[in-house]
Amino acid sequence: MLSLFLFLANSKATSALAASAAARNVHSMRTRVFIEDTDAYGIVYFANYARWFERAAHSLLGSSQCAHLFRKSGLLLGIDSIHAMKFGTAAILGDDITVRSTVLGVDAHESLHLQIQLVRPADETILITCPRATFSFATRVGEPTPWPAERMFPADFDCEIATPTGKLPDLDADSASTSTQVLRLQADECNAHGRISMHAALRYFERQRSTALGGPSVLAALLQSDGVQVVVARMPTVEMFRPAAREVSLGDVLSVRSTCTLKVRRTQVLFDQWVVCARTGRPVAHAEVLCAFVNPMRQRLVAAPAWLDEQLRELPQVLVYP
Repeated sequence: MLSLFLFLANSKATSALAASAAARNVHSMRTRVFIEDTDAYGIVYFANYARWFERAAHSLLGSSQCAHLFRKSGLLLGIDSIHAMKFGTAAILGDDITVRSTVLGVDAHESLHLQIQLVRPADETILITCPRATFSFATRVGEPTPWPAERMFPADFDCEIATPTGKLPDLDADSASTSTQVLRLQADECNAHGRISMHAALRYFERQRSTALGGPSVLAALLQSDGVQVVVARMPTVEMFRPAAREVSLGDVLSVRSTCTLKVRRTQVLFDQWVVCARTGRPVAHAEVLCAFVNPMRQRLVAAPAWLDEQLRELPQVLVYP
């Protein structure tokens, strides 16, 4: 009996030590939701979560230290990929938010891996969970670089980086866009090195999805007349392709190619999206985004209206924006 008691006591002590170690490995950053962070519905625009992820990584490693490395050596810490991000309760205007980052390690590719959770501390509501987001330093010319010697970073660990499961859609005459618009990388969409950022790619993806659904005016009418709102439910994969992305700089012409598939009795639509550089013809970013049709008053999934269902089914196999 005594040995059993000691075993249980040791087990509890070990669990307590493990929990304490895990707690020490979590970094918290507080932020607040301002108007600039929200969409027309007063809900945080989904691309801004990536911005908070990146700020949390800078805070974890030391914002002043990261700034010093940039000024001294031109090294810029940026976000490379987001995996299996799930949306829980929406963050809204005025919310105080805590971004909790758990260090998973640094892999052989010199990428820092974090597990990230966004929480509303007032009621401990979990807003976002992301099992893995990756970050890395790049030089002024966009080349990846080893971790700087000026700071103690997390120890290396074995981590297999996931690769996109889809393939870049092939264009044919029937799917080519007839739009005369030009999507050109602007200064406010670049990172500090003047190259395309993940935030820009996420915004391009959103514009393309809105266009596929009929445009902002149609989305507004959908809410007013049918009581249906289109929201991002999940992002299984978002990834920047570093070799190709570092070739894209200010002023480059881009396009977004995607496919969309209605799912689960027309209550959801899955977009498989790619940002492609017109100059090189190479994909620079990829995302799988699952959008849901919801009734915001009842807070439940609903089927897409018949007219929207018909419109989506008549779209070309490969969508091109612009």
